[in-house]
Amino acid sequence: QRPLGFGVKFAPGSMNGCSFVTKSWFSTEIGLKICYKQEGYWEIETDVLGYSDFDGSAKSIVSNIRVKRATNDALAFTFPLGASPLRPAYVHKGAGMKAKGYLSIGEGGDIQQEIKGSSGIDWTHALALHHTQWKWVSFNSMETTTRIFKNGSIEDRKTYTGINLSDKVYDFYTKTGNRQSIENAIWIDSRVVAFRYPVEISMPENGEISGPWLIKSIKPNTEESIDLQFIPISAREDHVDLSYIGLVSDFVQPYGYFNGTVTVTDEGEGTTYIVFFKDVFGVVENHNALW
Repeated sequence: QRPLGFGVKFAPGSMNGCSFVTKSWFSTEIGLKICYKQEGYWEIETDVLGYSDFDGSAKSIVSNIRVKRATNDALAFTFPLGASPLRPAYVHKGAGMKAKGYLSIGEGGDIQQEIKGSSGIDWTHALALHHTQWKWVSFNSMETTTRIFKNGSIEDRKTYTGINLSDKVYDFYTKTGNRQSIENAIWIDSRVVAFRYPVEISMPENGEISGPWLIKSIKPNTEESIDLQFIPISAREDHVDLSYIGLVSDFVQPYGYFNGTVTVTDEGEGTTYIVFFKDVFGVVENHNALW
């Protein structure tokens, strides 16, 4: 947490300039920097300390990663939080995008790794509600088995795939009383397909990492269905209780592996996809805050 935003700078936009976080509140040394380059990619640079979940030891983490922007589609929108035009949110999401670079861990580069994978972005700038809650699901895969139904034919192939799902934050109700969310989507080889119905994100009863999470469609059918299980390994979390001045934040982000299937129909292309996920690394979040 950085009270009053010390050492934090946001870029003017998701595809304009650089955002960074310094190594400490009053330091001028940059620990994390994310810049959008006009050549069509985001460049992510880190020079930070990481702490082991196993023994608490600290090691330097230096990396440079480039995430190629999907040229076909993006999920970007503005949203009136609390149905108020005075509380706007701008959101830009991307997933299943190609990433490459390097990672070095340890002062002498004890571990060095070339990176090639699938990646996502989540760029949000909002005047948040005083009481904000959300649950969130995000993961990416580059060798995903995907079954494609189009024009009476069936094809199985490997795809770059990513998913972004949430509950409670960008939800709205239709005139008929049906709840919907506008940021639930899947990316398949750079093509984004939005889910029409909301999802139910169920946490384990005894805490965020005590057991599996279940992510399911509210209204599963032959054209759209989400049936995923997330098994947490561990979590990063932050808890702030300054309730005497009206500030509280309970944030838990478990990381682990997803398994299951997703069915979605791209009505614009007349294509139905069934995507099979097996041991795909990703994250979930549970956040409750008074800001």
